[in-house]
Amino acid sequence: MLQRIQTLYLLVCLVLVGLMYKLPFAELILPGERFVFRFNRISLVGDQEISQLNALAVAILLVVITLLLVLTIALYKKRMLQIRFSVVNIILMLGLVGLIYYYSHVVANTNNAEVVYKIATVFPFVTAILNFLALRAIAKDEALVRSMDRIR
Repeated sequence: MLQRIQTLYLLVCLVLVGLMYKLPFAELILPGERFVFRFNRISLVGDQEISQLNALAVAILLVVITLLLVLTIALYKKRMLQIRFSVVNIILMLGLVGLIYYYSHVVANTNNAEVVYKIATVFPFVTAILNFLALRAIAKDEALVRSMDRIR
């Protein structure tokens, strides 16, 4: 399982997604105040929530992505299912980028704040690329197995 390159790609994806739980996505800077956008809420630096705007959709999507990555790694014997899960995961990652952008700009536009994105905002892009590389390696393995079946 761990000797396959696609498993290593998926493990790196899992580590990056795990880091997204801890690192902030963006900072929203107002005159005299600074808000931090984490995976589940947008809060003042002292962890006071600004309003009813919590990022529940981002948190749910991040949990689904994490579970899907773990499931993709665990199903190493079912390559076609791994390919499907990888495609779904790439789509969900791009959706996560859209949600992060949406939440940060909704708050920024309503409060006239400046948005400063952090390194964790890049992680979904990197994870989508690594998922694509894993998808190609899984497809290559599947083609190799099918070619060996024809020889027999």
